[in-house]
Amino acid sequence: MRFLLVFLLLTFSTFVSATDYYWTYGNSSNPHYSDPSSACEGMMSAYYGGTTFAGYTYTGPVEVDATTYNCMGSNSDGQTKNFLSVGRFGDSCSTGSTLNASTGICEGSSKCAAAAGATAKSYHVAMTSGSNPPSTISVNGCEATFGGVMLCKNTTKGQYVCTGDATITGKELAATSDITSEECTGDACTAGQPTDTKTDQDCVYAADGTGKATCTATASASHPGTTSCGTVNDVWTCVENPKSSSTDSTLYSEKTDVSNTDGTVTSTKDNTLTVIKCDGVNSCTTTTTSSTGTTTTKSDGTVVSNASTCSGSNCTSTGSTASASDATSDGDDDNGGPTLTPLKAIAKGSFDGAADSWDAKTETARADLEDLIAQMKTKFSLGVNLAASGGKLYCPQPVTIPVLNVQLSFCLDQYADSLSWIGSAIYVACAILALFIIYG
Repeated sequence: MRFLLVFLLLTFSTFVSATDYYWTYGNSSNPHYSDPSSACEGMMSAYYGGTTFAGYTYTGPVEVDATTYNCMGSNSDGQTKNFLSVGRFGDSCSTGSTLNASTGICEGSSKCAAAAGATAKSYHVAMTSGSNPPSTISVNGCEATFGGVMLCKNTTKGQYVCTGDATITGKELAATSDITSEECTGDACTAGQPTDTKTDQDCVYAADGTGKATCTATASASHPGTTSCGTVNDVWTCVENPKSSSTDSTLYSEKTDVSNTDGTVTSTKDNTLTVIKCDGVNSCTTTTTSSTGTTTTKSDGTVVSNASTCSGSNCTSTGSTASASDATSDGDDDNGGPTLTPLKAIAKGSFDGAADSWDAKTETARADLEDLIAQMKTKFSLGVNLAASGGKLYCPQPVTIPVLNVQLSFCLDQYADSLSWIGSAIYVACAILALFIIYG
């Protein structure tokens, strides 16, 4: 009876501690895969960032023995290279499946094999860090790939929240700690998406009892980008448009007061401003600006001397360091430290009341123009009178046409009055046209 009990305990212990077969590279702490091919692909992505390295392109796994496969590649000259080996770990296949010795894959009625081809129309994926969203994720321990287009909101630090259609491949794939995924509907598909953020912490000096005081001010602002991913010519491709952006600034200030023998006090302030600006995922530049200011004052507050030096791209016109977020004032706040009040947008101009003023000016100018035209019309009408002039217009003898028994007259003198008015009208029209040309 005692031996039977020991046997049962050993058998139960062995059953509880059994681990399903899995493939991986390096050691067991790396992701687990259901087959050598998936393990090699995971290794290439983790170690080489893709399927090509140093002129060699990954071609597939080659069996060494039942528990080891080499991840092979070749170049354009036909030379081969073993990128790394992957190994099989664990105790046995999961219940209901058996090991295929030629492929190293557990085949049968496993949960992933049974779910192969199943598609979740909307799958919510969140990544805490990375360069691009992955084309493959783990869904309840099974490998799933995205088809169509995956849409993401992202930060400059590579934090993504994405939605897309995921299809189970039938292979097993262990989840990783930096990626979470779940099927979603409605608002749940956009939950956790990054939004515009802004923080601002003022600098408050803290004395250390030796005449020196220090403070640190921080400011940050960020705007999310939009990333679209899909398969282009069999290559998983992601494009960020519009790009994410962010600014993170830190201002460290150290102030020292020294009492002089003549009763004056010399204050020295050293500022260091570090600004990190990013335009797109992991595309950032860092600038550092340093300044030193020295001020000597009397006991009544009178400034005896004041001098400052500054080096870097964020120096102000007074020779001091600009404050945090690359857009703040460099003055002292009520606590004696540099403030972090962001620059305010320049107020737009206002045209309130301006239109009425110009309307009045236009009406005045129009009235003046009408008076001027009237005066000119009068002058022209009085000055051009052909009928009242001493001369006569062209007036030859009438011409008789015997055949038709008709007499034709070409005398223009009889039209003198009419032509005088026509002349006046032409002068007035020309004057008005000239005025409009001059005054627009």
